[in-house]
Amino acid sequence: MNVLAGKILSFHHKDEIFLVKVELERGEIFNVLMLDFPSLHAKLNSNIELLFKEDELILSSKEVLLGVENKLSLEIQSFTKGAILSQVFFKDNLSALLSNEAFELLNLAPSQKIFGYIKPSDIMLKV
Repeated sequence: MNVLAGKILSFHHKDEIFLVKVELERGEIFNVLMLDFPSLHAKLNSNIELLFKEDELILSSKEVLLGVENKLSLEIQSFTKGAILSQVFFKDNLSALLSNEAFELLNLAPSQKIFGYIKPSDIMLKV
């Protein structure tokens, strides 16, 4: 599980759907889409952790325009290739899991700078 630290900047809701804006300690602004999280009312401007699974980090060797607004600049530290999957480790204590085919297609290597994208609905918040 990947963890990013940040603080809640704002949130908007309609019925039971919340769109939470979080400023990461790294400086990026992330959007998180949640269903029914009423405890946010008391947590505005407080510290929070964003959690997402390794297979939810979408990698790209180039910056691209996607319908995914959460973007990270990453630097590859190392990787491990298995029989089917590769695990990529980044200098920010984050990691990604992808198929060996995708790994080869991206031509990934240590010290390479790439981009990671995370959908707002793939992120969980830990108060």
